[in-house]
Amino acid sequence: MLRGIFDRLQEARQGRVLVRVERRKLEQGWMDGRVAAVGPHLLALHLVDDSIVYNGFTVLRLKDITALHMPTPYAGFMERALKLRKQRAPRCTWLDVASVESVVQSAARKFPLVTIYQETIDPDSCLIGVPSDIDARMMRLRLVDPNAMFGPDEAVALRNVTRVDFGGGYEDALWQVLSEREPADRRTADT
Repeated sequence: MLRGIFDRLQEARQGRVLVRVERRKLEQGWMDGRVAAVGPHLLALHLVDDSIVYNGFTVLRLKDITALHMPTPYAGFMERALKLRKQRAPRCTWLDVASVESVVQSAARKFPLVTIYQETIDPDSCLIGVPSDIDARMMRLRLVDPNAMFGPDEAVALRNVTRVDFGGGYEDALWQVLSEREPADRRTADT
């Protein structure tokens, strides 16, 4: 099954086809987007949100995908709306989807915050923060709360990560407010 999904996602990436991905065992609903990258175990989507604009990236485990629609329903409408809004999905040559470790490392070079989901152990929450000390097993995340304030550091076991988001409007808004409050040397201290 994974091989079939991998091949279809590669086809969608090469053809720049909008897809819909479902992960019914982990969450209700779906995600629409353009395939940014596909690795042996991971998929990166450039998300198209309900406003029909690109809204950051999500990286998902292939083994969690329960349905793949290619193209997504209403793709013609979505493509036209994206074009009229001058929305473009850039090529993601910078994103390494070989492993969760490489995803977080490459995302952190381009974006200040990442959102980490561990849905198999905590399905109702996520962690947002500045990643550091990343290796093949663990990473440290300097948490940012919903008030755009730094919280404590949290150790995250990469084997528990089911999804990584970055570059979206919410992460950007948190970083803008936090940056206004915190001098640059305090934002990067201890990371």
